[in-house]
Amino acid sequence: MKTRLYQLILVLLMLAVAGVSFPYSAKANAIDDKKKQIADLQQQIQSTQATLSQKSEQVQSLQGQIETMNTQIHQTELQISQTQDQTDQTQLEINDLTTQISAQEADLVTKKADLAEIARQVYEAGTPSTLEIIVGSNSLSEIMDKTQYMDSINQQVQDKIAEINQIKTDLETKKADQEQKKQDLGQLLSQQKEFQSGLDSQKANKADLLTQTKGQQAEYQKILAQKQAEWDQSNAELRQMEGGTIGVAGAYKLLFWPMLGRLGVPFGACGCQAYFCGKCHTGVDIIAPYATPIKAAKDGIVVDVVNGCRDHIGLNVPYSMIICGGGYGNHVKIKSSDGYSEIYGHMTPGSLKVSVGQSVKGGKTVLGNEGSSGYSTGYHLHFEIRSPANVPVGPSLP
Repeated sequence: MKTRLYQLILVLLMLAVAGVSFPYSAKANAIDDKKKQIADLQQQIQSTQATLSQKSEQVQSLQGQIETMNTQIHQTELQISQTQDQTDQTQLEINDLTTQISAQEADLVTKKADLAEIARQVYEAGTPSTLEIIVGSNSLSEIMDKTQYMDSINQQVQDKIAEINQIKTDLETKKADQEQKKQDLGQLLSQQKEFQSGLDSQKANKADLLTQTKGQQAEYQKILAQKQAEWDQSNAELRQMEGGTIGVAGAYKLLFWPMLGRLGVPFGACGCQAYFCGKCHTGVDIIAPYATPIKAAKDGIVVDVVNGCRDHIGLNVPYSMIICGGGYGNHVKIKSSDGYSEIYGHMTPGSLKVSVGQSVKGGKTVLGNEGSSGYSTGYHLHFEIRSPANVPVGPSLP
């Protein structure tokens, strides 16, 4: 009879244990799945942010290239205008030269007529030989005068012929030079217009690519906002799964306070006065001058350390900075022998002085310095106590 009674008690105990362990195991699995979902979302957010950053850089680069092209196009337009002015000026010079050529040709006609008249007079008078000049002269002086006169007429004829030829050559040279100049300017103008056309085409292509890239940027911004909302929702669900309702404020007595300072957001504060709008604050915020040392509040073992998040003021920063360290930023998690854990959040980067597995002494071991990393709007310490069941409880001094 007693044996059956013992067996019955054993069965009841087994059923009781199963009734407790199975739901606990299912809850633990659900929490693990939710954490994995949050981790996956965080990776997606970081990947989307990286792609969005690339698109933003591409937009800036394209805008800079278009600005450079606008400058080049403006400079080319000025060069085209200058070349066109030079071409017009050269044409005016050619027109003026043509007028001069016409005037010189008319002058040549006059000079040729004068030359013809001189030649006619010489022909009619006959060209006396040297003997005739000597015989026809009464003195040596007269002979010299007649000879010099004949030489003068002959020289005038030669000078006129040379002058006509020189004027003709000079005019032809000037005209050829001006025509070549006009041709060169025409080629330069053609090259400049072709260069401008190429710039216009490149600018149009860059503008189309800029529009396309801005569209992609907007799409990734939408994706990022969606992923951030999903992360917020999943994180809120995780906190609810882990803690349910938070514990009583001031229920957990401490011998040491981790940092002296004034109280910010208290434990249990609910609504938008806390960082997680619509939820209750799971710790206490202590505010002190920047980089104030933080000490362990209890003896224990360091079970988690995050030290790679950047400090910032306010939440108008990349989302990866806000969710860094699960929102706690740079932090240390310590587990004590009574099963309770303490989280020291938002420390300044590079200040953490402990490592996982290290033993710490309450009120003595310096963990790091106050900062503003993770989900933080300013410099402070987020100090959080969690029960063995992972329920946040309110700390207080004895």
